[in-house]
Amino acid sequence: MKLAVFSDIHGNFEALESIYSDIKKQNIKEIIYLGDAIGIGPQPIKCLEFIMNHNDITMILGNHEERQMKESDVDFYKEGNRHHLWVHEKIKEKHLDFINKLPIYLEKEYNGKKIYFSHFFLKSLKHNKLYYPIEIMEDKDKLLEITKKLNCDFYFVGHNHTNFEYPDLSIIDVGTSGCVYDNKTSYYIVNVDKNITYEKRIIEYDRNSFLKSFIDFDNEHNLSYRFFGVKLDVK
Repeated sequence: MKLAVFSDIHGNFEALESIYSDIKKQNIKEIIYLGDAIGIGPQPIKCLEFIMNHNDITMILGNHEERQMKESDVDFYKEGNRHHLWVHEKIKEKHLDFINKLPIYLEKEYNGKKIYFSHFFLKSLKHNKLYYPIEIMEDKDKLLEITKKLNCDFYFVGHNHTNFEYPDLSIIDVGTSGCVYDNKTSYYIVNVDKNITYEKRIIEYDRNSFLKSFIDFDNEHNLSYRFFGVKLDVK
């Protein structure tokens, strides 16, 4: 069994298109996307609708999608949330319907191997309190405790934007496929047979086209420079 896993495309449509095209060339039938199609980048709705329109992509709820849910307690008009308001104003009812149906996690079994997927390590199943803080990546004892409790053979997460591989704990944080500073993006190919093996596949995307999408893009506090290396005039 072969599947593809990636996460955190964050409005980088060109990277998303390139990843999907490359996955299809690898003759992979199952694609797991770990969330955060929207937020930060310039093409959140285009990315979300691409995933909505491709039934071979299974998407998990990300924290940026959670911010847009009806149950969210985010005050979009509070100072510092201008970008989230910009995204919120573009989201229509059909997008909310899709987001509200997204699973918080997936638990899949392939060839007797149990693999767990979520946007990040889950602290609870209550909205606005879902995830452990990023710092948990430095606490291997806690990570081991989590995987033992789930009784899984492997655990894939994203969210952190930094790629971590902990083969001794059977954990991979796939990092971000969208928030990149050059024309390279990546995803994971996972093979499940008697053992679980994986490879990180690095591919190119159309960076120039992506940069053009920043024209008239409303962002705040140089988020674009921080996450993409693109400087914008902040209004």
